[in-house]
Amino acid sequence: MTSFKPEQVDVGFMQTGLLTMPDLVERRILDNVGFLALIQLRKVCRYLRDRIDEVNPDYRVESIYLAYYRSSIRANIDSTDGSTVELIFAKCGNDTLLQWDKQDTLLQWDKGDARKTMLINNEETGASFWKIFEPIFVNQKTPLTSLTFEERLFDVFQNTELDEYFHNTTEDTICSECGHELEKDGHGVFHLSKLNKDTRHARIEEHIERLRCMMESRKKLLEVDNLYLDGIQQHQLSIMSTYINMKKVKKIDIEDFLHEERTIRFDLEGLDSIESLCFFGPYLTAPIYPFNSIRSIYCTVATIDPNLIMELKKVISTSPSLQDYGLSYGTIIAEEEMYRRLGPDTTDEWFYLLKDTDMILCINNNDDSFIRFQKIEKSEIPENAIIQ
Repeated sequence: MTSFKPEQVDVGFMQTGLLTMPDLVERRILDNVGFLALIQLRKVCRYLRDRIDEVNPDYRVESIYLAYYRSSIRANIDSTDGSTVELIFAKCGNDTLLQWDKQDTLLQWDKGDARKTMLINNEETGASFWKIFEPIFVNQKTPLTSLTFEERLFDVFQNTELDEYFHNTTEDTICSECGHELEKDGHGVFHLSKLNKDTRHARIEEHIERLRCMMESRKKLLEVDNLYLDGIQQHQLSIMSTYINMKKVKKIDIEDFLHEERTIRFDLEGLDSIESLCFFGPYLTAPIYPFNSIRSIYCTVATIDPNLIMELKKVISTSPSLQDYGLSYGTIIAEEEMYRRLGPDTTDEWFYLLKDTDMILCINNNDDSFIRFQKIEKSEIPENAIIQ
């Protein structure tokens, strides 16, 4: 689209429009309209796009959720004004199919005005995706409450409530809007013909790397309170740490590390602000660290043994912050020796009085393949059950 300047526009209402406002007023407006209006304004013309990039307003996004399906990407963007936008990007032949739903927390879903579904001719799915998300990531000033990258097992458009557009068919086989083949099953209507066949793993990895290059233009690291990751490789977390301020992250939740050897060692160096760590999927080396800020840890290990449990008991007892530590394990080595060293138990529970406090360290192993260390109030436990 051809670039133009305000003085080239000879239209009455434009004389008092956004393009001719004083600089300060324009900046104030752009700083307060929110990400949805900014994304739409950037599409009007090159001048507005460049001007918005120059002003660098806060996009006021609160959280971003990205789910990678076999042939699509589904995204949710929550704004600080309470609105939510759900986006679905899918490849149809040489075009990109984009479905756009907007929800306001004060309103119910509006099936008419809130939804847009369009085919973007001769454009790759990735190009459509980054036109929306690049300015958000690069210009975001408000710390995100959460950022999620998730791998999903199903295909595109499985939620029938969000897919009215694809129900306008001839005998449920051909989409009357775009002419592609359709098929119904238990998950709803699927677009089957000429869908993007890129693997979801490659696209997650590609997007994490793309963000690394893109975020070099930011003057400071992106701040995120809660980081949720599913289906990534361990080195990708290191890549993310080049553009996310890991010293400000309060919670890291990783559902699965892909294609990793067992007994991964997760380095907690430099994560002094972390309050909660949750790792499920592969076998890890149990984190043992001078926990000064972390309040809870959950992870999966291959085995537990008496030495590991006694070391964790010592470290957790003396930690000023750690309140809850859980290990999901495959096997116990020297189980009888572990029980002997832990002392008398009440149905696989041990209660230890923490020195100079009114707190108890409870070790519980009565769940299937899960042992938990938890600090609780002394008043909650009968006196005769406490190990001094």
